[in-house]
Amino acid sequence: AEAQAYALLKGLSKKRSLQLNVITFSNGYLTEKLTDAGIHVDVIDEKINSSMKMVWCIYRILCKKNIDIVHTHGYKETVLGGFAARLARIKGIIRTHHGKGVIDSVIYHRLIEKVNSIFFSDKLISVSEDLKQCLIAYGYQRDSITVIHNGILAEEVKPSIVADKLKNELRIDHEKLIVGTMGRMVSVKGHKYII
Repeated sequence: AEAQAYALLKGLSKKRSLQLNVITFSNGYLTEKLTDAGIHVDVIDEKINSSMKMVWCIYRILCKKNIDIVHTHGYKETVLGGFAARLARIKGIIRTHHGKGVIDSVIYHRLIEKVNSIFFSDKLISVSEDLKQCLIAYGYQRDSITVIHNGILAEEVKPSIVADKLKNELRIDHEKLIVGTMGRMVSVKGHKYII
């Protein structure tokens, strides 16, 4: 989710007609990358603030900066940001779903997700058609969901080594094609299909 939020924000930052403001809940890697990209970030540290204090801080930022759209990436972010956005009378709340994790989780998380779907999400983005079908089965309205597949910032994905050098190091014939994948070693990533 962080990688996709970063790619989206970096792409949107090139549109001069948009004024972006990001709120993160920790001063970590995403905050650092966004700041380095020249995108303004407000940090509301979840380790030292209660949930209600975080909602209040988000609300103040939304009002002060006259924000029109809030886009969240996660169930906790949607509860806190969505609540603050409703209080601030924001024009639209968009929620990106990155996977089935919360929907397939314990009852507590499923309940929070149901609250998010009813009160704190005007439009939904699903990262796949399969996930969209799961969201519909869970009770989300079909016409509120748009599928936008994950993308990458091609200019930031550069090989660190020339293919011929790598093949030499690994003692692979130069005529052979190397295919690889990268991701967490969990079944949902589908590594079995490439293997």
